[in-house]
Order: sequence, then C-alpha cells, then structure tokens
Amino acid sequence: MVLALVLAALARAMLGYPPCQVDERNWAAIARIVQSGQEWPISGPLHFKTSQLLAAAWSLEPETALALLGMASAPAVVFGLWLAYRWMGLPNPWQALALLATSSYFWAPLLDSRPQQWGQALLVMGLALLWRALHEPRPSDPRWRLGWAAVAALTAAVHILSFAFLLFAAAAMVLTRSMRSPAVSGGWALLLSGVVPGLLLILLVPPLYGLMIRDLLDNHLGPRKVAILAVGLAALGALAYALHRARQQVGPKVQRWAQAALSRLAAIRPRVIFSTGLVAAAALLTTQALILPPEAWIPYRGSVALFFGAQAGNLFLLLVLALGVSRLLAISSGTNDTPAGRLQPLLFALCGSFAALCAAGLAASFLMLHTNWLLRTLNFGLPLIVPVASLAFRAAPHRTWLVCLPFAALSYIAAVRPSAVFSCG
Repeated sequence: MVLALVLAALARAMLGYPPCQVDERNWAAIARIVQSGQEWPISGPLHFKTSQLLAAAWSLEPETALALLGMASAPAVVFGLWLAYRWMGLPNPWQALALLATSSYFWAPLLDSRPQQWGQALLVMGLALLWRALHEPRPSDPRWRLGWAAVAALTAAVHILSFAFLLFAAAAMVLTRSMRSPAVSGGWALLLSGVVPGLLLILLVPPLYGLMIRDLLDNHLGPRKVAILAVGLAALGALAYALHRARQQVGPKVQRWAQAALSRLAAIRPRVIFSTGLVAAAALLTTQALILPPEAWIPYRGSVALFFGAQAGNLFLLLVLALGVSRLLAISSGTNDTPAGRLQPLLFALCGSFAALCAAGLAASFLMLHTNWLLRTLNFGLPLIVPVASLAFRAAPHRTWLVCLPFAALSYIAAVRPSAVFSCG
C-alpha cells in the first residue's frame, strides 16, 4: 500500500502524469461541463460525486481534486485486492500482487483517477465474497452473503461497466460451481441477491444513470444492436435456467465429461499446453490490435522496439499464465490433498470468470461505438487470473519472485508514459 502511494505520487510529481490520452483528463473536462450547468452522461456516479465533493470542500480545480483522489485510492485498491485474495484462501496473496504488477493493464487503471480505478478492486472483492458464500452457506454465518450483496450494490453505484463485468464474471463462477457440484443448490439465488439490487439502483434511480442509459441506447447501440443484445442476453438466461433445471441429471454427466477431458489434457505434454495457450492468447490480442483505431498506436512514435519494450511486462505475464494453466491441469489429474489442490475449484472458477469477461469484452468491441472494450476486459480480468498464473512459481525458491521486478518497472513506465519516451500525439 505504501509503495502504491509512493509510485502514484512519483508519477504525478516527477513524471508528468497524466499524459494527454488517459481518461482522467476527460473526467476533468466533464467535471467542468457539469459545473457550468450542462448535463452529461456519467458512467461512474459515485466516484464522480466524490471528486466533486472533494473539489468543493477544499476549493480545488477538477484536475487537482481528481489527482488527490487518484493518489489516495491507489493504496486502497491494492489493499482491496490483497483482502480479496485472502478471502479466496490464497496462501501468499503478495505473490499474486507481484505478478499483477508486471502488467501495464494493471498499472493504467490503478494510477488513473476514474471510476474504473475503484471498479477493478470491487469486482475481485465481489467475486471473492461470492465464492466464500457459495462454499460456506451456513445460515448462522451470513457475513459472506451480505458482503457479496453489499459489494455488488456498491459496484453498481460506483461504475456501470464494472457492475456489468461483475455480473458476467459472477454468473460464470456460479455456473462453473453448479456443474461441478450439481447436488448443491442456492447458487443462482445467491447471484440474484447481489445482481437484483444493483440493477434496481441502475434502472430505478434516475439521478445515477438516467442520462447514461439514454446515451447508450441512442449513440452507442441503436435499435438494431439493442435487439441483438436483448436476444443474446435472453438466450444466455434461458441456457442458464435450463442448466439449473437439469443440473441433477446433466450435472453428474458434465462433471464426468469435464474430469475426463481434464485428465486427457493433463496427459498431454506441458509444452503442448503451454504453446496452445500462447497461440490462443496471441490470437485474442491480435484481434484487439486489428480493431483498435489508428490513434492507439501514436504513443509509440512508430517504433517497434518501443512498442515491444512497453509490452514486455504483459508478454512476461502471458508466458507465466500459460505455464500456470498447464500446472492447473496437472493438479486436476492428481491429488487435491495439497494447498494448490484445495484451491483447484476456485482457480477453475476464476478461469471461467475470466473467459466470460473476454467474451463480453470482445462482443462489446463489435457492438458498441468504441473498440477498446477488450483492453478494459484485461484491466478487470487480470486480477482474477493472476492466482492461476502464480501456480507457475509453486514450490520455486523465494528469490524467484525477484524476476518480476524489472518487468513491473517497465510496465509502470509504460502506464505513466513520460513525455521523454512516449508521444502524446
């Protein structure tokens, strides 16, 4: 937490953060528009209102209020992630944080004072609470259920996109658990206990998202895409309901099929699994690169070396993640009477949640007005998947984690984008 605060302050005091392309500058401009009496669709009302109250209380300019809020939020976000990993039962939460720091997709929302800064921590905390509630359903200990419902509602008030991603990831987690343990009921009701209050906040409290919903319908989606989205969501809901109704009959078969498939995958050479994972991830990222607008490449000054230098930490994490997935598959075919084995159901659920986020982000890139949704998926999804990546360092010497430091430094610089290195366009 102290390191996050120091690095956030260093970025602003000495490295010229924020650069011109980050969303924080857009939020400052929106704050001035709202101050002038004009209306504007706000995607993160609670975060935006907090910055407004801070500016009014201390007579600050919007840029200064956002900067102070962003610096104060950085250690709080790190603490929230650490707490979520503790709730998940990770033996060494700091290892997941160390791996997370090697990616610029983590540093960018951590440093940028915007609703997503809070949202990335709330999403992981919400899923951690949901996981604990799913596996500790004792009526005498309702804290995990109440915590899940409270965090889900808070996320809905903080940021509409964070809540949407939380909905997708939580549904994937419940579905994964329902198929693995078909005899256990109550998962979907638990999911709805958090989703319904959040949806009611969004739909029935006009000051929160009234203008935002209208903007989404009129400018981002349009009637045709709204119809496609409605049909798609209805189909997903019908599929989930059908699986829920048939879980007693279908669940054991699916579980046996999944165990057999995992056993066969685990029997494959680790190099094959590792290579396949890299190819799949490269295909996903290449698709994102192809649909991004040309201005996304401006900061790299047309330099291939600068681009790959800025992406070195992300590539390192990708390699570690592919190795972690191969280790997870190996654990699935062995004994579960180990710390990693006991975490195996959680890690598979996190993989399912991450896959759901990627699918939602890729679909949004084609449906919505902008095409950067998969990048935002990585912002939200990487904190979910690093526990799987940390399996790559299982039983490794303690100092092995020092290899993360240079990649974390490169990703920090890539997120800060000092003008001496990167172009502002």
